[in-house]
Amino acid sequence: MKKIALIEAERREEEALKQKAEKWKCVHTLAGHSNWVCAVAISPDGQTLASGSSDNTVKLWNLATGEEIGNFKGHLERVDSVTFSLDGRTLASSSSDNTVKLWNLRTQAEICTITGNISLVFPMIISLDRQEGKNEDKTIKLWDLTMGQQMRPLNGNSNRGFPPVLSPDGETIASRGEDNAIALWNLNTGQEILPLLGHCRWVNAVAFSRDGKMLATASVDETIKLWDGKTRQEICTLTGDSHWVNSVTFSADGKMLASGGMDLPIKLWNLKTGQEIRTISGHAGGVISVTMSPDGKTLVSGSTDGIIKIWRIN
Repeated sequence: MKKIALIEAERREEEALKQKAEKWKCVHTLAGHSNWVCAVAISPDGQTLASGSSDNTVKLWNLATGEEIGNFKGHLERVDSVTFSLDGRTLASSSSDNTVKLWNLRTQAEICTITGNISLVFPMIISLDRQEGKNEDKTIKLWDLTMGQQMRPLNGNSNRGFPPVLSPDGETIASRGEDNAIALWNLNTGQEILPLLGHCRWVNAVAFSRDGKMLATASVDETIKLWDGKTRQEICTLTGDSHWVNSVTFSADGKMLASGGMDLPIKLWNLKTGQEIRTISGHAGGVISVTMSPDGKTLVSGSTDGIIKIWRIN
């Protein structure tokens, strides 16, 4: 009887998640960029959206109304990532022009520019040197924002790929390694942990769940893999995409994953069953970046169609 009751409870939970997934609606379509939207990020207080684009600009938006409230210029090439500081006072943007710019969100003035092909995760700047040739510098460099000085470099194979991702507890960095692996680093010791192996083509993105118990990886091999955050073992592979998967983001409660890829629709996944529970259409181009608000009620997507869409659930 207990087994039957457990099965029924799981069935009800799965059905409830499906019903919740159907409630996501597009509330704003933002058309301020003139080229691909490569990165989106939501401020810690859930009030501001930042976007980076192939038009070389960074824009700020009121997440509630969709109104453009800031436009930062200065990068010479595509803006690949945008990141808010934990206190919400500073925005960092990293670009293919090999710079990271820090912006004061109150005054909307540039604070400084750091050079060296840098990708950023607060409270540190993590730099990927992607030099070509035999003497390629394969290091991740940590920068203390308060001192403006370089900290310990992490030596290894992570010389290219997506911006490194910091775990919620601040102890682990995930970045792309060689041979389609995901390289993991212990931030306290600077030592590389055993990498995550399983994808057959390169990885476009990594995301940690809010509690750090799970990682998701999105790959050019058209799959998403879920990993145990403690044991580093693969949990399952999510299949169903027909093109590159570019971005993944966890819901606040850790029950659902949203993914964006070049096959246009956003996909929602049940993390317990590994099943796709909904596709959300609306973009005319591939989805490059997706992110969810801290309260789990807002989903933002950026696309090759130059459009940002804000989706909300009641």
